[in-house]
Amino acid sequence: MANLENRSVKIGRAILLSVMDRPELLYVAKKHIKSDDFQTGTDRDCWNKIVALDLEAKKFDLYSVCNPEYADSIPADKVSVWEYDELFQDCTIQFFDGRVIDFVNLVDRERSAQGLNVIAKKALDGQLKDSQEIANTVNDLAMKIYKLHPQQRTGYAGDYIYEDLKEIEVSGKEGLRFGIKSIDEQLGTMLKGQFILLAARPGTGKSSLFIYPLSEQVRKGKHVCLDTMEMTRSEMMLRIIANRANVMMDKIQGKEPATPKEVEQIATAIDEIKKWKLTIIEQNMNTTSSIDNFLTRSSAEHNPVEMLIIDHFGYLLPESGKIYNRYSDYTTISNEIKRLAKKHRCVILCLTQLNRIDDFDKPTKENMRDTGSLEQDADKIIAMWKDASDTRLIHVGAIKNRQGIEFETRLTFYGSSMQFFDY
Repeated sequence: MANLENRSVKIGRAILLSVMDRPELLYVAKKHIKSDDFQTGTDRDCWNKIVALDLEAKKFDLYSVCNPEYADSIPADKVSVWEYDELFQDCTIQFFDGRVIDFVNLVDRERSAQGLNVIAKKALDGQLKDSQEIANTVNDLAMKIYKLHPQQRTGYAGDYIYEDLKEIEVSGKEGLRFGIKSIDEQLGTMLKGQFILLAARPGTGKSSLFIYPLSEQVRKGKHVCLDTMEMTRSEMMLRIIANRANVMMDKIQGKEPATPKEVEQIATAIDEIKKWKLTIIEQNMNTTSSIDNFLTRSSAEHNPVEMLIIDHFGYLLPESGKIYNRYSDYTTISNEIKRLAKKHRCVILCLTQLNRIDDFDKPTKENMRDTGSLEQDADKIIAMWKDASDTRLIHVGAIKNRQGIEFETRLTFYGSSMQFFDY
């Protein structure tokens, strides 16, 4: 029993040190840990101090927690005896999450052992009358521990149906819109936790179409992240400004003279964009673990991402950094993207290029066979293809739409200003 206690104390303190060293880890730890999981008063006080500072959006590093200016600070001499666990050094979010669960399970084992010792002593002292009373006391202990850390929800549907219905109702009201009328009328809302795919041949305009759902969300004050691996941030910003200002990109770049009205439109668009909660990341997030780390850190900073746009799927790599088996590696990446959408309760809109198909042919789900399990994992697949009779016409349709209908509409595309209009 003493060995268990020593291990839980050591691991608990290592978790506390890791959280103070890397603030984003607190978001992970808070999902599992309760204050009473720490074995000593100092450890519990330290955890409570960290949580309190986080709620006030203040730093909770080692200095802040032990700052003597705070009345409820933790004595620095008590914290100085703590030691890092080597396993926590530079660990990934996923690994840390697993270690936290291990810590909680260890603490629950201690609670069980301590509780059973007390029950055995009471039975020997005659305080528990018979075997039934002993069994009831053991069941009460098990239920108490389960309620502290329920690992999964169990029971019949009646136990949680109203909770789920409430979540469905809220999701329906807060679902994200695409931003183009003819698409929104048929696609329906994009719900938190959904994985949306935007598929097209190169040069069809998909990197311009996603500006609409991006703009729709940020104009409502939602945090949107654009992970652009194909273009630079400045190239992407040029497209967004052109779209919002309705001005040709050549005029924004100074290649052609802009009229006074167009200059005013550009200035108005820039003022609007400056207020957006938009994060554009170029080149740095090309694995699912790096995406997971960013989404976790954003939530830890009380700025959760509500829509993540990935441009595009073909640039994502497995954790090894190299594609060895195209189908299996893409399947793993696709599965992870779907998992991250659910885990972080955000919409993930991922662009992907279609090959082995003519520019003017309507894509089908069969055209995505060389992209792993993308077709199965995506909740909605929005496809784009060109019109053979008019170069400005782009067909847009849902070839997969869970909880909705499949449809097709036509848009007029003006590539010089990155704008689509209902045909």
